Amino acid sequence: MTTEVDRMSEEYRQRRDSLDLFDANCWLGEPLEPTFLPIAGPVAWKTALARFGIRRAVVSHTMCLRYDPAAGNRELVEAIRDDEALVGAATLVPEMARAEPWPDLLQSLIVAGIRMVRLFPASHNFLLAGDFLSGLPEALQELRVPLVLWHTEAGWREIAQLCLDYPELSVIVEGTARKLFYGNRTYDAVLARCPNLYLETHTLTNYLGLDDLVRRFGSHRFLFSSSFPHLDPNASAMLLAYGEMTQQDKLNIAHRNLARLIAEVVQP
Repeated sequence: MTTEVDRMSEEYRQRRDSLDLFDANCWLGEPLEPTFLPIAGPVAWKTALARFGIRRAVVSHTMCLRYDPAAGNRELVEAIRDDEALVGAATLVPEMARAEPWPDLLQSLIVAGIRMVRLFPASHNFLLAGDFLSGLPEALQELRVPLVLWHTEAGWREIAQLCLDYPELSVIVEGTARKLFYGNRTYDAVLARCPNLYLETHTLTNYLGLDDLVRRFGSHRFLFSSSFPHLDPNASAMLLAYGEMTQQDKLNIAHRNLARLIAEVVQP
């Protein structure tokens, strides 16, 4: 017997899977926090990701934040090797430029499958300002590599100034540790002034909040993400599956915007 719950669940899965989800925020390694879905091993990780309708993903490694960025980047590169569905987001710290100039380091990472860079200024104890980053923002801008930040790791004032100082640098802000929508008065102003600012969606879960942002700023400023496996990807997918926006807007957020940013990265 098919119940109403079964019908609704199947309708949701069909809507979700039609979006061809490209997740901007997935993690490998020991979890940063208790996870929604404990997973053992890379095969189980990919199987679970597919079960949530996620076809492609940008992947980071928790070792980069908890232990050592260089070692975590090596683990990440090895994990995504020869897997066309996964691209990497490497974590950098300023002293890496002592051994190798930023353009050379970034080009080697791009060859290895890296398409984004993460910075954790608070956790790794450095300033998010061009003068203190040894030319990293300039190198990222030149190579069209998006920069990913948590708004709990750098204040909105610093993020806004970075966007203004480097207008061709794509800056993606994630809401890990504190939901983005608590700062809506601030990021509304930055979105209005900085066309290079993007928000990911996994903590934009206030009622019709994403729909309102799309109406005011357009769908090209937002990226589907889940923080898998820490959180349930369906929370973010539901915003699109039943969002009050056009199908084209949904597809932009679901995968087109992220695919464009990835494609713009300059290949060595």
